[in-house]
Amino acid sequence: MPDRRLAIVTGASSGTKSFVNRFAAAIGNELEDSDVTISCLKPGATEARLFGGTVMLDTNVVHSDKDDPADVAKTGWDALLAGEHAVVHGLKNKARVLASGVLSEATTGEMHCKFAKPGPGIRSDLPVPPLTMRRK
Repeated sequence: MPDRRLAIVTGASSGTKSFVNRFAAAIGNELEDSDVTISCLKPGATEARLFGGTVMLDTNVVHSDKDDPADVAKTGWDALLAGEHAVVHGLKNKARVLASGVLSEATTGEMHCKFAKPGPGIRSDLPVPPLTMRRK
């Protein structure tokens, strides 16, 4: 049975990324005739403390080669200064984005699941988040 914690983490992350991509595009479109530039940086897996203490500690993404945060930031900064609306960092990430435009959603979803799939040592000491949010 898949670990529900991982599904919640990757689902929330994917949904957030999708929203940010579309929101940045919409704002950029509305501001196109102004001096304001909206650039959406679309990095792949980037080395960060984000993975520490999460249910993603034993996934393929954690054990894969990740991009250097300084390189990713430079890509974003350069794109912003050049007035680009969106920029994808890294060759592997560009290949994934290209594939997502050609392959079906089911296929790209399966590819993402394999990339984020937990290994045999997934941490079971982390709490399982509730399925619903409750106010205290």
